[in-house]
Amino acid sequence: MGIQVETVPEKDPEKTKTWGGIQMGGVGGIQEDVALPDEFQGSLAQILNYAGMSTSTAAEIQKRVRTFKEHPGLVRKEHKPEEIQTFIELYSACYAKYRSDIAPIPKPVLLFLYFFYMDESLLSPARIVQLYGTLEKIRNYTQDPYPSDHKLAVYFLPEWLGLILSGQKTPSRNHLAQSYEQVRASILRKTGTDEYAGDSGIEDLLHLLDWELSNLLFNGLIGVSSNPNLAYPILSEDQMYGETDAFLVTHEKINAVVDHVRKIDKHLFYRQISFEPEQTPGKPELAMKEICPDCIILPVFGNRGVLWQEITSGLVSRGRLVFPQILNENMTLAITRTLGEFKWEIERTVRGRKWKDSAPPSLTSEYYLYLENYRKSPALTPDAKKSIDQQLVKYRKNLKDMFASDYSYWILFESSGKLRLNRVARDVLNRYVPFSPQVRNELQKHPILKESMNSFESRKRRLVSGIKKRYNPYFQAGSVPVEVLETIRFFEEM
Repeated sequence: MGIQVETVPEKDPEKTKTWGGIQMGGVGGIQEDVALPDEFQGSLAQILNYAGMSTSTAAEIQKRVRTFKEHPGLVRKEHKPEEIQTFIELYSACYAKYRSDIAPIPKPVLLFLYFFYMDESLLSPARIVQLYGTLEKIRNYTQDPYPSDHKLAVYFLPEWLGLILSGQKTPSRNHLAQSYEQVRASILRKTGTDEYAGDSGIEDLLHLLDWELSNLLFNGLIGVSSNPNLAYPILSEDQMYGETDAFLVTHEKINAVVDHVRKIDKHLFYRQISFEPEQTPGKPELAMKEICPDCIILPVFGNRGVLWQEITSGLVSRGRLVFPQILNENMTLAITRTLGEFKWEIERTVRGRKWKDSAPPSLTSEYYLYLENYRKSPALTPDAKKSIDQQLVKYRKNLKDMFASDYSYWILFESSGKLRLNRVARDVLNRYVPFSPQVRNELQKHPILKESMNSFESRKRRLVSGIKKRYNPYFQAGSVPVEVLETIRFFEEM
């Protein structure tokens, strides 16, 4: 069966509520007979006063919010990047005071920091009350700043910024993949002076805050939108329908989907690394290591998650995934696709410039060859080739997005015997993204998938035998590195 492109599953009303067994909440109506609490009257004025913006900047923001209320579609369509930067400056000012001020924080400011809420007339009173109720739960959630490599970490943007400013997380890279320190060093080389050299500690932190927001929040807002030209940060009622909770991305929902995917793809977060065993100093060895990413929830509306950075400071560092706080898409599908993006980019990073080379074969090289040669493949039917043509148009020949789509079909459909991929794509994923043993045992009963499952079992036996032979000298010496034991377990549990 060819890839379903014209009737994509995310548009199928039968699958809106439940995908892959993960219940994502209902879409019933909300109560409209709720009075707006007095604390939210004049929300925009409260936010601007709290931020301490200049009179001219405050007037400009008020004008843009007023224009947005009058013509939201037109503003989204015709806005300039400078407009978004102005709102990010407001966010930076509010966050800086929020982090340092011990005085009570106005409720509209808290909603602004977590949801980019700005004006009470843009949402129903019931929606505002629901959002604040959810916010109290969110703020009670805490995440270890130093989670183990085997544990996924989820942060809301205010908490993430706190970790950046405290030095517990490294700042994000910019759109040119340059780090904060690299840019400072580059300016120093070009000008001969460090423009931040005379700053106090507080001013230096404010520069760092502006850096993180101008990169993560600005680019993240554009990235999580299916149409970057319509990306705009202001929260409004038209971004949601039905129960508020159904649209909110939370750590519980992300962890639920990731746990579900990891039951199917047990080695989702494993990557090949190089290490130097104590037993053989100066002689690097290869191993497989599990390193889970950090997930950052941005206070914006969007249609998708996005891979922000596959690594932060080398192959053994955690990657970063970004999700919108309000997601207008099937949550299970959006998160699974983002995990597929992460898997693709990690493999590309590990392979470096040789990611397309077929010697040795890899996930990226085999998938690339599949798309390069599909028109001449005798294993594909005319309908399957036509479906790939449509897929190439839909994703603008972006291999990462195409793989992420196929990965979501593989995990959410094929793992339960519902065929969605063509024969060649299925073969590539079966070899490099194998189902867990429990899933493979179930699929042995499927007449079409049985052959694929059997072929992988044969491949697994060869892999386990080869890896044990490779590492045999360590066992003979009686001293086996932890990395070696983890790698052997990786192949044995495939």
